[in-house]
Amino acid sequence: MTSNPNNQNIKCAKISSTNSFCVGFQPDNKVYCYGDDNGCKTNDCVSDQDCKDKYNTITSSKYDDTTKSDPKCDGTDPTNNWKRYACPNPYRLKCSSDKSCVGFESNHEVYCYGSKTGCLSDQCTTDANCTSVVRENKYSLGVFDCNAPNNIVDPSDKRLYACPDPYQVNNMDVDELDNIYSKNETIIKKERIQQQLLKEIESKEKLLLTRSRMLQISQDRNSYKKLLIYYFTASAFMLSIIILFIYYIVRKKKV
Repeated sequence: MTSNPNNQNIKCAKISSTNSFCVGFQPDNKVYCYGDDNGCKTNDCVSDQDCKDKYNTITSSKYDDTTKSDPKCDGTDPTNNWKRYACPNPYRLKCSSDKSCVGFESNHEVYCYGSKTGCLSDQCTTDANCTSVVRENKYSLGVFDCNAPNNIVDPSDKRLYACPDPYQVNNMDVDELDNIYSKNETIIKKERIQQQLLKEIESKEKLLLTRSRMLQISQDRNSYKKLLIYYFTASAFMLSIIILFIYYIVRKKKV
């Protein structure tokens, strides 16, 4: 099938396991969904190629959901905004051949980041090194089409490195990434709850230990009091015997 230059930016947005439709950037840098003028046509695709085979940005019916803002494509777009699926590389920057961090933005231009006057060299060795780069300082390298066949002719063109491998965004990976983020947030919340419960248990253990010590002290005092009672009782008994004995001796002498 002959490649249509007017459909290369159209992708399959897999919103969920039961909902997917075709989306893409128009020349006005706005994101539309395709197949219907009145709304997004759900369950319309399985892969990006499905969308490229059916639609193009010029003549196909399309819909602009004005309740959703056009994405920035810098990883900060809300996860409930389906327009983010049109981004060439929505979540990360990549490390180019000269070790500078590059990435796409919503105007289809490739930028390198870290400086407003040019690309920085020796900025990275892997894509992971680019995750902490601030996107505010950037330098435009121009518009780039990852699907153009002549891109592979000049591998030194750093814009090529901004393309998602293998030159297409895998929306299922984006969904999986969202699921991972969601699961991580759930795990963190549960961990915080568990830590709070452990603190409460530790506090109750300290309180129980304190009360146990107080009970031990009370028992020791009671034992001491019992000893005193036994001592005074025995002393009184011995004193009574002594008095009776003295009385008996005195009485015997008088007789």
